[in-house]
Amino acid sequence: MIILKTVYVYESGAIIKKAGDRISVQKDGMLLSSEPLINVSAVALLDTAQVTSQAMVALIEAGIPVFYMKKSGRILGTVHPNADKNVFLRLAQYDAWKDESLRCKLARSFILSKIDSQKKVINKYRSREFALCAKLIQSLDEISRQLETSQDIYVIMGLEGASTNCYYDLLRECFTGMPFDKRTKHPPRDEVNSLLSLGYTLLLSRVQASLLLRGFDTGIGYLHSIQANRDSLGLDMIEVYRPHIDNMVMNCVNRREFTEKDFQETNNAVKILSKDGFRRFVSKLSAMEMVLVDIPRYVDWLFAALMSGKEVVPWLLE
Repeated sequence: MIILKTVYVYESGAIIKKAGDRISVQKDGMLLSSEPLINVSAVALLDTAQVTSQAMVALIEAGIPVFYMKKSGRILGTVHPNADKNVFLRLAQYDAWKDESLRCKLARSFILSKIDSQKKVINKYRSREFALCAKLIQSLDEISRQLETSQDIYVIMGLEGASTNCYYDLLRECFTGMPFDKRTKHPPRDEVNSLLSLGYTLLLSRVQASLLLRGFDTGIGYLHSIQANRDSLGLDMIEVYRPHIDNMVMNCVNRREFTEKDFQETNNAVKILSKDGFRRFVSKLSAMEMVLVDIPRYVDWLFAALMSGKEVVPWLLE
């Protein structure tokens, strides 16, 4: 299976141009990279980079979304291509959201899938932290049992928070290369949180690209509440992959592949990766073949679940 690429452009002042059936990234007349359009699933670039009108038209015609982001990785907005806008899928999405029972089933599925991923990561640390890991697995199993019978969306959301808090006990213990005390998001206040936020955001851009190409309305979420200008469905879907991003970041930090020297501090005390650090981080994320191959399969599963009305069961990452 071919893994389509997300092209990341982190160079301030870079220009994305069309070159035949390829897109190229150039700066000051120098070619930085070039990729066939057929191999690209999405483009994510800094708000200080540019896209020529010819390149933008080629990307839209190829059904490739363009994400504009800040250096911290926060997505500012998206240029949506004229992808498959399946009106019947949209109706099925809205009907599922209005059907409280079905919405709860979908929300439970996202969380149970996430818990399965959390347990996979925890089991990797059993030999090092046996007592802690055994306790965490027991707690997650109990949360899973409560989820299976819960019919209230707010109770389900609370159980999702409980599973996350439980899981962070492992992260606090196992990050040894740099300290991790608690999760800070808007903005991330230390190096580890900066890496986690960047990993989640880059992963979200891939999930969003797959959802858009399949014709989903990404604003309709079942676990995350719907809000104006919020891609709640993408946030629902990345829950299953977050623990694998956590594990990647933990491995990189503990092996000293990223250290404090790879970061710079902005005026508001936010830690962000240097240009070289960003390139290396994207390379690490791109090597997560298991996750990247799974995303379009997960999107197809959700499509089938909504369109055919088949039993909603948790999606388990192989």
